[in-house]
Amino acid sequence: MLTALTSEALCYFVAVRLNGAKVADLHWKINWHLADSDECRVVNLQNCTLTHSSGQGAAVVVASVRASREMIVALNVRRTNFSEAVVAGNRAIDGEQGVVEKLFALLDHFTTMFDVVAPSLGQEKEGAES
Repeated sequence: MLTALTSEALCYFVAVRLNGAKVADLHWKINWHLADSDECRVVNLQNCTLTHSSGQGAAVVVASVRASREMIVALNVRRTNFSEAVVAGNRAIDGEQGVVEKLFALLDHFTTMFDVVAPSLGQEKEGAES
C-alpha cells in the first residue's frame, strides 16, 4: 500500500512518525533521489520537524541517497535496514550513512492492529436506563 503513495506523501509518512523529543538537538539535510521515478526530494530536519521539498537537491547536505521507492518503503516499515540494502546493492549513498540510519531509528513505530471503534459499557447502561 505504501508503494502507491506519491513521493510527497511518503515524506509526510516519515515526518509524522518522527519522535520530536529525540531529535531536539539535530539539524541536517538529506537528498533523496528516487531511482524509479527520477525524482529528487530534499529532507530537512530542524527544530524537531522534518520538512521536505522537491527539486534538484540541496548543495550542502550530510548525505545523498539513491534508492527505489520500494526500498524506502521497506526501510520505513523495517522490512530491511541500511546494512542489508548495502549488501543487496539496492541503494547508493554519498556522505554519512550513519545519519540516514539514525533517521529511521528515530521514527516511532505504531501497531496497526487496534479497534477503530469500541463500544463503551458505561454509555450502553445509561442509554438502557433512559
